[in-house]
Amino acid sequence: MPHIAQNTALPKVKIATRLAMANRDLLEAAGFLDALEKLPVSLGDKAADAALRQSLLSSAVVSYCRPFGANNGAGIATNQISIDLFPSVDKTLHTKLMSLRNKAIAHSDADIVPVQLLDHDKIGWLLVAELPFELAKEVSATRLNSHISTILGQLQEKLHVLSDELRKVPGALGQKVAITFGDLGNDETGQKE
Repeated sequence: MPHIAQNTALPKVKIATRLAMANRDLLEAAGFLDALEKLPVSLGDKAADAALRQSLLSSAVVSYCRPFGANNGAGIATNQISIDLFPSVDKTLHTKLMSLRNKAIAHSDADIVPVQLLDHDKIGWLLVAELPFELAKEVSATRLNSHISTILGQLQEKLHVLSDELRKVPGALGQKVAITFGDLGNDETGQKE
């Protein structure tokens, strides 16, 4: 990973960095939803079909939530962003997604995911745990995709404004850097912001 010299002491640089990271995460979430939409009606195996659809939707929810949860790297970017930065979004959906991610998708909350221990012929324990709901019935992929598109539009506008402001501050944005890819032995130089 190349080191980019930029002035991360400036609060606006940290905000712009977090917004750029959020942009990447939301585009990733949209990509999972796009893949879900492009799946054929059936793959021929009902269990595999359900697992694949659940995996893509779960991945979309996790990627969507990433910018809004606490993150490391406070020296480079702000810790997290608030949904309040985006005035015309569905905050009820946002709250539901964050709760599902934190309690059932990325973590196992015993209040949400019931667990039962069974004695297995006195030779060990069998743990039975299963989500008590189908994610697709809790979260509409179409509604989530629309929500993400709304946020991306507002986020990218904020990034353009911040970029214009930061271009006027010497050293605020990254400079040209040499990037070496593994053992390929050739360098590429590009403009980084």
